[in-house]
Amino acid sequence: MKKSLLLAALLLSSAAQAEMYICETKASAISDGVGQVSKGVGGSSYLINSTQGFKPTGPDWSYKGDCEFTSHSYGLSRLICIESTANNVSIIVVNLDDLRFSKSDNFGNTLLANTGQCSELYLTVYVSGYT
Repeated sequence: MKKSLLLAALLLSSAAQAEMYICETKASAISDGVGQVSKGVGGSSYLINSTQGFKPTGPDWSYKGDCEFTSHSYGLSRLICIESTANNVSIIVVNLDDLRFSKSDNFGNTLLANTGQCSELYLTVYVSGYT
């Protein structure tokens, strides 16, 4: 009985497990829509959860957007997350081959773009009471 419960718990947890990444911006740029472009360095970072969406790091943020894995016949695999509101469209793309990412926020007349590197986060689940 214990073995069947453990097997069922393992199957359920693996079926619902999300892939998670933390991504750090290395460079950024802002275009104001009238030709002015400001370049910047990194500083912002994002958590990406393939089932919950993405958010800036920190305790005061909630996940937003929907994510989808894509792959192409020429071998490129990506995780793409999109969130759209009345005032903004945010898109974050993680290249799963080398874990580079890009994020863009389009506010109608202003575009904010970030690019950088991600690391995959691994979570370990312990089940006590089973041997």
